[in-house]
Amino acid sequence: MKINKIVIVGGGSAGWMTAAALAHKCPSIDLTLVESDTINTIGVGESTLGQINYYMELLGLKDEEWMAACNATYKTSIQFTDFKDIGSTFQYPFGDFNAAQESLGVLPSQFITTAALYPDDVKMEDFGKYYSINGLMATHNKISGERHPEFGYNPRRDLAYHMDATLFGQYLKDRFCSNMTHIIGDVDDAKMDTEGNIESISLDTGTVLAADMFIDCTGFKALLIEKKLGVPFIQFDKLPNDKAIAARMPYEDEEDKISKLHNVTDCRGLSSGWLWDIPLWDRTGTGYVYSSKFQSTEDAEIEFRKETNWDGEVRYIDFRHGYHEKSWCKNVIAVGLSFGFIEPLESTGLLTTHSLIMLLVRVLMRNGGLVSGIDREHFNKHAVEQVEGLSDFVAIHYGLSSRRDTPYWRHVTENIEYNHDELAVGDFGIMHSTLPTGLVYISLGMGWSPQQMFDNKMFEPLDIELWSQCKDSFVNYKSRLDTFINKLPTHYEYLSNNIYKT
Repeated sequence: MKINKIVIVGGGSAGWMTAAALAHKCPSIDLTLVESDTINTIGVGESTLGQINYYMELLGLKDEEWMAACNATYKTSIQFTDFKDIGSTFQYPFGDFNAAQESLGVLPSQFITTAALYPDDVKMEDFGKYYSINGLMATHNKISGERHPEFGYNPRRDLAYHMDATLFGQYLKDRFCSNMTHIIGDVDDAKMDTEGNIESISLDTGTVLAADMFIDCTGFKALLIEKKLGVPFIQFDKLPNDKAIAARMPYEDEEDKISKLHNVTDCRGLSSGWLWDIPLWDRTGTGYVYSSKFQSTEDAEIEFRKETNWDGEVRYIDFRHGYHEKSWCKNVIAVGLSFGFIEPLESTGLLTTHSLIMLLVRVLMRNGGLVSGIDREHFNKHAVEQVEGLSDFVAIHYGLSSRRDTPYWRHVTENIEYNHDELAVGDFGIMHSTLPTGLVYISLGMGWSPQQMFDNKMFEPLDIELWSQCKDSFVNYKSRLDTFINKLPTHYEYLSNNIYKT
């Protein structure tokens, strides 16, 4: 199939991110985006992961060009409070901890043993602070925009962003999409060809749009992939949360802004879910993700307002966990929420979106717009493996918790079947440095580690001199990094001087 014309159905962040990438990298393709003016976007996809930098590089975007237009701030880490147990806090910093190992001199597997042998000098919670410079920047709310190879730090790889996703879509539209067709309207129907492809769509305005490929960015409605093509939806039963209450809270004044402008996404466990806090330049985005099986909307709102002291407007959001069996079916590709959704605990929404966008761009660029069945199969394999893996990763945030104080926490820790083969966190599993960095940070933050073996005195270390050297090496590195961090500007100072020029 030769792709000469594409119609994107749906705007929002998914639609305009798709349009911008295709317009920039595939200029020969005729692009049209149609969106409704009667449907509100979800509008809470404000937190990203480090992989967003690949998308920014695809478009050649620099921080000083787009961040101010989107009220964006930096994100170094995800902070989890009251997840392991009430009163606990740990960091999941971005960046590859392997990058710092040469300077640090201690492998993750060695750190665990060293911390067990020398608890006064090397604390288990130090892992999330020192194996990525972002961990310590998160702790002290500092930022650096420069590379620091001595600490394995590259901001173009290790920093992520908080942003107003609606404004980001508008920015991409204005910057990259001026030469494509933009139509306002609602899809009424679709005409199918004899092979089951969508030949054209008709709008409520009477306009008929034909194309070689249609991209479904219609969010949870999944208008084309599910409603028209009937691709089945596979639900994740292991993730119980299905509702959210969200609010946009302006800063009271500049002092309030300075005090709240942290460089982390803060996630705090509540009675039947968790509370997020995302600081943007002009406001914070805050919400409560919870399970309707354990809490009514009324009680959830009471808890949300009590925890946030917010008496203003709130939004109510319903969602389902899972994904469609295929992202690419016939000549339709579902991108964003129309393909699937995992609750926002690890900010995976935009990750799955831009990951599929970049894969589609590569497919279309590889052979001049000529696509094959193999391209489609590979695309679907990638999409499914990614969302399945991310769902397992999100699940461990509940499964490894020590909380049993409410019916919700007893349920998520005791009654849900987790994929332990995929998670690989049993026994000595996380000692292997080849495991994904996020898995190691979360597991150690939750207190799940081979350190338990030392507590039970199941074996003794064989070379105490080696472990003493590891201890000294880590203590030295820790001192050097502490000194470096103290010299960095705060998050607010850096944004004021480099992005917003206040």
